Amino acid sequence: MTYDELLDRLWMFDSEVFAHDHLFVFINYRTGEEVALHNAKPDDYVTFFDKYNPILCGFNAKSYDNYILQAILNGYSPEEVKKVNDFIIAGANGYELGMPYTEIPTVWDVFLEINPRKSLKELEGNMRLDITETTIPFDLPTKLTDGEYQEVLYYCEHDVRATKEVFDRLKNKYKSKYIIAKLGKLNPEKALAMTDANLTAALLGAERKEHKDNFIYTYPDV
Repeated sequence: MTYDELLDRLWMFDSEVFAHDHLFVFINYRTGEEVALHNAKPDDYVTFFDKYNPILCGFNAKSYDNYILQAILNGYSPEEVKKVNDFIIAGANGYELGMPYTEIPTVWDVFLEINPRKSLKELEGNMRLDITETTIPFDLPTKLTDGEYQEVLYYCEHDVRATKEVFDRLKNKYKSKYIIAKLGKLNPEKALAMTDANLTAALLGAERKEHKDNFIYTYPDV
């Protein structure tokens, strides 16, 4: 599969979670086609995945949006999804929730490609994009009204488009990772989802070793 063929399948995405509502917005990288799923059921997501076979690209998605998506695919109610959201926002790791495993499309996370780490709002400001936040508080206790939903949708769409802008500035870096993946005979779709360190380890055939201290390192003889 060529790099351009991977980009043909790329969908930028973001999610928003409230007490009684959850929203995912997906926008196709090439065509700009948009799919918004508000309080949708697992079957709605499966239909989207089956139709487009997407590669998803988000901002900090591996630490947050992945788990929100898995919760929805596991049939969690909006209120249960909010508990997942609050658990992660409080600083915990999503994998600590012990949710049943649910396969989701491959996710590329542009946040992991940026050093030093920056928030999306910082990057939006640096790219001279609008950094206005939604006026709808995330601790809103009631279900979204139609007007509130439209505002949430607008700002979610904005962040998805901003993620595309970030990806465009990293496109050459992703292409470099693609070339490395081909040299190492690795699956490029999966390779571009790896961090630089993980991709390097895969390329060199490194093996995971159990350890208790990251700072204890035994140098090779050669």
